[in-house]
Order: sequence, then C-alpha cells, then structure tokens
Amino acid sequence: MKLALKNNDLDFNNMIAYGADNASVNYGIHHSVFTNFKYENELIVKANCNCHIIHNTGKYGLLKLPFDVEYFITKVFSHFSVSAKRVAGLKSCYEFTENEYQKLSKHVPTRWLSLYPAIDRVVNNLDEIKSYFIGLGTDECANIICDFIWSDDRDFTLNELYLHFSHQYMRIFHEIILKLENSDMNSTDLYDIMNDIKTKLENRIKHNFFGNKANKNLNMFTLKEQNNFRKAALIAYQRALKYLGDNFDFEKSIFKEFSAINLENDLNYESLIIISKSLNININGDQLFDECCNSNSILSKFSSEDRNLKSSEKWCKLFSLIDIPNILKIVETVLAIPIGNDFVERIFSIMDNLWTDERNRLRVEMVKAELCIKVNYSMKCAEFRTYVSDHKELINAVKSNKKYSFL
Repeated sequence: MKLALKNNDLDFNNMIAYGADNASVNYGIHHSVFTNFKYENELIVKANCNCHIIHNTGKYGLLKLPFDVEYFITKVFSHFSVSAKRVAGLKSCYEFTENEYQKLSKHVPTRWLSLYPAIDRVVNNLDEIKSYFIGLGTDECANIICDFIWSDDRDFTLNELYLHFSHQYMRIFHEIILKLENSDMNSTDLYDIMNDIKTKLENRIKHNFFGNKANKNLNMFTLKEQNNFRKAALIAYQRALKYLGDNFDFEKSIFKEFSAINLENDLNYESLIIISKSLNININGDQLFDECCNSNSILSKFSSEDRNLKSSEKWCKLFSLIDIPNILKIVETVLAIPIGNDFVERIFSIMDNLWTDERNRLRVEMVKAELCIKVNYSMKCAEFRTYVSDHKELINAVKSNKKYSFL
C-alpha cells in the first residue's frame, strides 16, 4: 500500500483516513495496517466499517437467548429449499387459509441485511408454516423445529415469544444498516446514527419493552416463565449495548465533532477549530470566525425546502452563495472520510456475479468496464438508448474494431 501511494505521488501527510473492514489485519492493536499507517501519520482517522459493527452487535446480543432464533430460521428455510414436494405442501396450507403464498427468505450469516427479512417472512407466515409442520410430524423435522412446534401445547408458545422479540430487536439493527448504506449519509451523520441505536436499546431496557407482540402476550405465561424471559431479553439488550460501546467510542470519537457541521444547526466556531486541529488542516482562525458568522447569517435565510436537503447538498448551496475558503477546507476533508465498507463489499458482490466460472476468460479490463457501467449508470434501457443515439462518434466506435485491443 505504501508503494502504491508512492507510485501515484501521494504523500502520507495528506492521508486523512484509512477505511477497511474490521479484521485484525486492518485494525488490530499490534502491527496492523492502521497502526503502521499511524507511524507515518499519527493524525490519520480510523474509518472502520460501521455496518459490520451494527451487524455484529445484533448477533452478539442474540447469542445467549435460550431459543436460537437464527438457527431456527436457517433450518426452516433449508427444509423447503431442498424439496419441491415440501414447497407444494406448504402452498396447500396457504390455500386452506386463503392467503397468498410467500417464498421464505434465505439467511446468509455473513450478510448484513439477511437475518431480519428472513425472520420477518417467517413471522408473517407463521400460521401456515406451523400448520405444515404439524401435518408433517416429527420424523422429517430438525430438532429445533420440533422444539418450536411441539415443546409447548399452548396456542402461543414460549419459543414464539422469543421469535417475536428477535423480530423487533433485529428490525432496529436492520434499519440502522440501511441508513448507513444510504449514499446520502456521510461522516457528519455517523455519530447521530450510532447514538440513535444506542438510545433505542437503552429505552427498551429502561421501559422493559420487548416488542408489542411479546409484551402483549407475556401475561399468558407463568410468573417464572415471564421472569426468565425478561431476564434473557434484557441480557440480549445489555450484550448488544456492551458490544456497541466496545467498538464505537461515543465519548471521544472524532465523528462526534463532525456532527457539528451537518448543518442541522448553526455552525460553531469552537467546533470548527477542534476539527481542523484533529485533522491537521491549515486554516486562518481569524478568517474562519468571520466565515462562520457570515455562513450562519445566510443559513438563517434558507427556505424550508433548502433545510430539507441532505447535508452535502446544503453545503453545495452555501458554497455557491458565499466564498468561505477556510470552511471549505474543513468540509471537503470531513466529507472525504468513509463511514463504512459497504460500497467496496457491493463491488465485490457485483464482480462475483460478473466473473463466473462460465465467463472465466474475461479480461480484467472487461470486468472493470462492466463494473463501471453497472455502478455509475442509473439510466433505464430506454433512456440509455436515447442517450446513445445522439452520440454518433460513440456508435461508430462500437461498430469498429477499436474496442478490440488485441487486434
């Protein structure tokens, strides 16, 4: 990596942040890529993948539940995925209830966004799924499915209580990851997003809230069962909070300072100074003060429509109205810092789909070209046809042999 920077005439002193996944080789305490970078530039920001953190937080919390919901969801899906006959049997249960059949969602443990949709699909179709397994009997069912269906003869079982708890629990992590993956989000939004999930977990602990469905049906169980459930659910919340706190520094994180320039409120001169020092940005403090005051004056005149813009768009509008070079230095540096590894992960997934075993003779240049088109073009086919039809030079190049570099 040092050689790549050198070959491209990039100076270590100009490096703002190092963004990668959370593996030890990247961010370990001893001799990781990040610690070695710190030797070269001690002010470099740790921009690890917060999507990974949220994903792992959710799973870490569920780990000690008496009923393994993740394993149950996986087993239910795998039961139907291997047999068309079983799927047909499940469909007949939908016909009996006069509901439309819904295909179960697959959960992949390493995918950030697969567990909640898989739980959601099972929860929303639980009556049909239970009817199928009751009709099937125990001989062809995995033990965890048998435990879910037959361990309790009540209409609403204790394991269902854990399933509904996990459903609402995983929803909050799922929604946060979707926020982090949104292209509108940037480093000025990260602290508020992470603090939001922390607050939600704390509120659930404070008010003993385990989801509307779980709270509503909790009084159906014995006092001992209620206490055991509350204890297990609270442990799940507490484990999640601990993991989140261990992997995101809510007190000293530089991203806490960045939230001061998301333009939700007036710019604060002291916060801008702190950010500039933390990132080693050379600014004129006297000019910065005047720029800050002038910017706040213009921001106060923004219309309600302007205030609803995402933060990066607000900054673009502000920069178009006023010359504020010192603030520009700070903002362009902060907005360059990534908040997750999701874009890179998405590129790997797309590349996997393109570079299959059947297409193993594709050249690297061709894969790169396809990736660039898939990632950078949002046009529909008809729109792209109209766009291309107006570019005669491009059409002629496509028809010629110029695109074949080996000729």
